[in-house]
Amino acid sequence: MCVTCLVTSALMFFTPSVSDVPSLAGNQVALAQKTQAAITQLVKNLPNSSEISLLRDGLEVLQVKLAKAKNDVEAQAILDTELDVLNKRINADPNSWKINEALEEILIIDDNDQLIKSLKLPTSKTKNLQPVPKSQGMNWGWLR
Repeated sequence: MCVTCLVTSALMFFTPSVSDVPSLAGNQVALAQKTQAAITQLVKNLPNSSEISLLRDGLEVLQVKLAKAKNDVEAQAILDTELDVLNKRINADPNSWKINEALEEILIIDDNDQLIKSLKLPTSKTKNLQPVPKSQGMNWGWLR
């Protein structure tokens, strides 16, 4: 999967909803603030290794630039530009596969994973999730 796709998915996973942070309702920079919160959570969940430093540094640059956004349109432009730059930098790095692997570890559910159990997220063994329907004989798995 492409780096931008993985980073975007990870940011979406950690983005708080307006119901979680009521002060964001009607806020001109809600996108920037929610994304900054998601970046903070994503960085906390990344492994602390030198191979991941390129991603960690890129996310921190993105967070600083988002702090300067005056509205959601500007925040979206910053996100688009910085994620594209980050994607190119990571793809040029020989350790890009380790970054992809780290992001996939965050995004893919493992029913035996202690993190999933501690977060009390639904797993394939719970009744709350329905499997993704099989499409043309392929089962796409579970999404968080």
